[in-house]
Amino acid sequence: AFAPVGRLLITFSYYAHGAGNFFNVDSYSGIDYGDIPSYTSDVTGEKFQLRDVLDFRPRVDDASTIDSGSVDRSFDGDGASAIETMKINTDITSDLEFYLSKRARVYITSSGRFKVVEGAPAVDPTHAETLEDAMHIYDAFVPAYTFETKDVELTSIENRRYTMRDIGGLAKRLENVEYYTQLSLLESDAQNLQIQDADGFDRFKNGIIVDNFTGHNVGDVSDDNYSISMDMAQGELRPAHHMDNTNLIESDSSLANSTAMSTEIRTTNGYQKTGDLITLPYTEEAYVTQAFASTTVNLNPYDTVSYVGQIDLSPDQDEWMETNTIPDMVINIPGVFDTIRDGAGNKVKELNLGTVWNNWNDHWSGRDIAGTQETHRERIGRRIDAVTTIKRQQVNNRTRTGIRSVLV
Repeated sequence: AFAPVGRLLITFSYYAHGAGNFFNVDSYSGIDYGDIPSYTSDVTGEKFQLRDVLDFRPRVDDASTIDSGSVDRSFDGDGASAIETMKINTDITSDLEFYLSKRARVYITSSGRFKVVEGAPAVDPTHAETLEDAMHIYDAFVPAYTFETKDVELTSIENRRYTMRDIGGLAKRLENVEYYTQLSLLESDAQNLQIQDADGFDRFKNGIIVDNFTGHNVGDVSDDNYSISMDMAQGELRPAHHMDNTNLIESDSSLANSTAMSTEIRTTNGYQKTGDLITLPYTEEAYVTQAFASTTVNLNPYDTVSYVGQIDLSPDQDEWMETNTIPDMVINIPGVFDTIRDGAGNKVKELNLGTVWNNWNDHWSGRDIAGTQETHRERIGRRIDAVTTIKRQQVNNRTRTGIRSVLV
């Protein structure tokens, strides 16, 4: 580099010291918080942010220089500041104000407007309540001391919309994954099964056929000797069966049939029959009576009263499902109900629903369901909405293990 010729004029800005023994963040009036400078020690090289410390450094006089001679710094000339430095290992009592972090959420409303919902600032901040009728697109975390926009942490929220076609494609792919996973597990179990010959050697296994017993898609349903049923929920193979319904009759040990049943016999046996309902004996009592009314008067004589007829069916519901006629396949799950389709053998078709085990529960009497119902009211402006939540849970004593590729 070339040596300078002549004199150099350097113009610089500096902070003027005022009265007091130390400097803190409030000493830098008129300066943004982020612009308060730092100090790097020329001894240790450690950097100190002056906004975060109590600065007890004194000021040298105006004649002092830096490394210009034997005496380069003086604290007793013009412009110097003599301060009282705090004693080491002593305490300082001071009021402290500090910033807090906060979290916010960015929404886009149904009208296309962006809206930011901020939570309350706190040491451990949380989000505000969810904005209704809007799409949540970002979560933002604003640190307590944010100097630049890049300090704000943004987390994008994935809002992927699926059409019914997309959902159908995903469901099909999951079914294929579950199906082939289960077959692989069954094949692995069969391959690892030890079948020894008379000499104690493992027999060679080849051409393994596996069936998870959740449908009739593996067996040959066109063979007339095909006479089995599938417990599709349990994944078990069972023999073919015949379902029928046994009607109940009202009878007494002294009677040969129910046609001679009378009220006197019911009273003797301690019960009564009202319509089709059998209960313990009870009496009826009028809750409110009007003994002085003679007729009904219509307050609006020009109002035409419409009469709606009502018919009572007896019995009011089917006592048993159809077991002689093969049902129409409204929803066909491939391979599951092949025994009642056109490709089945004639003798297999005669079995009808006898090839589906536990069908009397799944499609007729039903299963036990336990549930809870909760209702709470919510005020939205002048409107009060009543929201009823019903939680239902299936209760039974069955256990299921393994992977099922078909849900029936």
